[in-house]
Amino acid sequence: MRSPTGTSSAPRWRTLSALTVGVLLAHLTLLTGGWPEGLGTDPVASSGDLADAATPASPADQGTSPAPAPATPAVITSSRVRWIVPKPPAPPPPPEIKPAPPKPQPAPPPPPPPVEPSPEVAEAPLPSTDEPDALSSDPVSVESGEEWMADLAREPAPVTPEPVAPGVAPPAGADRGTGPLPTPLPPPREPDVPLVADQALPPAQVPPSMRLMYEVSGRVKGINYSASGSLDWENQGDRYDAHMVVRALFVGSREQTSVGAVTSTGLVPERFGDKSRSERAAHFEHPSQRIRFSNNAPDATWLPGGQDRLSVFMQLASLLQAQPQAYPPGTIVSLQVAGPGDAEIWRFEMGAEETLSLPAGQMQARHIKRTPRKPFDTQTELWLAPALNHLPARIRITQHNGDHVEQALRYLP
Repeated sequence: MRSPTGTSSAPRWRTLSALTVGVLLAHLTLLTGGWPEGLGTDPVASSGDLADAATPASPADQGTSPAPAPATPAVITSSRVRWIVPKPPAPPPPPEIKPAPPKPQPAPPPPPPPVEPSPEVAEAPLPSTDEPDALSSDPVSVESGEEWMADLAREPAPVTPEPVAPGVAPPAGADRGTGPLPTPLPPPREPDVPLVADQALPPAQVPPSMRLMYEVSGRVKGINYSASGSLDWENQGDRYDAHMVVRALFVGSREQTSVGAVTSTGLVPERFGDKSRSERAAHFEHPSQRIRFSNNAPDATWLPGGQDRLSVFMQLASLLQAQPQAYPPGTIVSLQVAGPGDAEIWRFEMGAEETLSLPAGQMQARHIKRTPRKPFDTQTELWLAPALNHLPARIRITQHNGDHVEQALRYLP
């Protein structure tokens, strides 16, 4: 078929079809990233071949040569597109760790100065036996109603140091360049000190029955207080019964009792009771000569003439009632005294007669004092009046911290 101009349109249509197919294949290759299988492996047509295929044949050639074969579509076998992948950011550098400064070391203590040996020979010190009396009790307390009468201090047993024999090495710490230590002498005993517990008991005359009333005053922990007290003493000839009670307002009462036998040497207690909230007791066993306590404290040996904390006042009165001239001022009387949980040696110093100003009036009385011998000891003072058969007209007990309690006779019996 020919066009109106006389030229043939077949070659142009074929060329356009080949170009269209080539463009489509190129786009398909770019989209899929490769050449699809089964579509051929011919090389890409050059630009000259495409131009020749697009150029129509001349009229002279159309009659003398067959029609040209259609052009092979252009095939793109590779892609030159490059993908640029960004590099990941570099990690930040780790923080710098500074080492901790070293702790300052304390300076070593200076060495002790050398001890030069003394040219003199020092006597070996005696072992100390002073200890705080852990068993002593306080006077009556406004806050807790504690015991109105303090326990007295414990009497330490005498300690005799062992002598150092010549040639024996001295103990550690002694001067080794001055020879053996001298033998320490025992402490001298006080002159004219009759120890009642160590020798035959002196005669005694037990006072008759009597009831005494007291005004009680004191000071505990900076607080002054007042109370009332009484002593009921009953002498039955061969038996005795003593009962002392102190009553304080808002505090309550405290009672002490003592019962036992009456002999020619004074009182022989059998039971001592001490009661505030509950009662504690000491029992004197004659066959075994032991003192047993209700609080399960260890038993104590009952020494001759031993008393309890209430009967000791009447025992001192019995000694003075029998032989007042036998106890001049300065005489020391030692008696074993048992409380509700212990038994100790009490040492009393006999004093001179004094004139007392009491609520009951003026009265003569012998002053008897037990002075402290160790730290925390309690000082006890008694004034035994001959007008009362040497029963106590005044009692004063002073603690080491200044607290005190005092009983003064309110009126004559």
